[in-house]
Amino acid sequence: MDYLQTILLGIIQGLTEFLPISSYGLLQFAEHTLRIQGSTEFLNIALHAGTLITILLAMQKDVARLCREAVRMIRDIFFNIRIMIRAAKAHEEPRFIHIVTSNYRQLVVLVLCATIPTGAVGFLLRRVASVSYGQVMYSGIGMLLTGVLLLVADMVQAGNKIPKDITWKQGILIGIIQGISVISGISRMGLVLVCGILLGFNKKLAIRFSYLLSIPAILGAMITQVSKVPVILTTPRYAGTCLAGAVSAALVGFLSIRAISKFVRQRGLRLFAIWSFVLGIAIIAVSYVL
Repeated sequence: MDYLQTILLGIIQGLTEFLPISSYGLLQFAEHTLRIQGSTEFLNIALHAGTLITILLAMQKDVARLCREAVRMIRDIFFNIRIMIRAAKAHEEPRFIHIVTSNYRQLVVLVLCATIPTGAVGFLLRRVASVSYGQVMYSGIGMLLTGVLLLVADMVQAGNKIPKDITWKQGILIGIIQGISVISGISRMGLVLVCGILLGFNKKLAIRFSYLLSIPAILGAMITQVSKVPVILTTPRYAGTCLAGAVSAALVGFLSIRAISKFVRQRGLRLFAIWSFVLGIAIIAVSYVL
């Protein structure tokens, strides 16, 4: 594996991570087509680290606000515990303070409600995911399924729900659906967008929520992959090529994330559905040839 190959993979990751098309499926196909030899777990970690940096930079205001509100919510929960104890001692009815008082606090709840079931579903599907990662053809099938879902969502008129209108049960549902994206070829962002639109989110919120959910999802994927990396692979040359891929993924992602978000809001998902169909068919065809 050389620098040119990892930079190319970084460009693919930087573009497709923010599209409703499976980035991992395309990476797997590219690695298969380029005949990259050896383990690529550490490379995949590096590429996802690059796009994670992009998301954190692009959404730094949202992320900072969510962190602040999460800390304040924890503080308010402890205040309510103290109120409950004091009221019990005084034999009075407790007057609790409200915890979820803003859209950002509701977003904190929704991110937590979605992230936990995503991890649980991913764990339950780990064997299925392992099989799909080993066969390029499964990436093609996953992209075809993603295309169908995107086409269905594009036929539905987006709603106007804001975070306060979304229940924690809907957050759990989105998390369960997102967990299915551990199967190669199925787009995580695509599933979240489809689910959000079908639940009545406006497109801007659906996109924003999919990006926010990607932060714990990418972190979780990186943590689970770290244990699979043989120590022998972390040589200076190998680490250098992976760093080149991570930098290219971060740069391309940073240049493309806002444009992609604007395109999805204005043009919908039909074009991405067509791309998923074309790529899925191409990957399945090439998997029989190479």
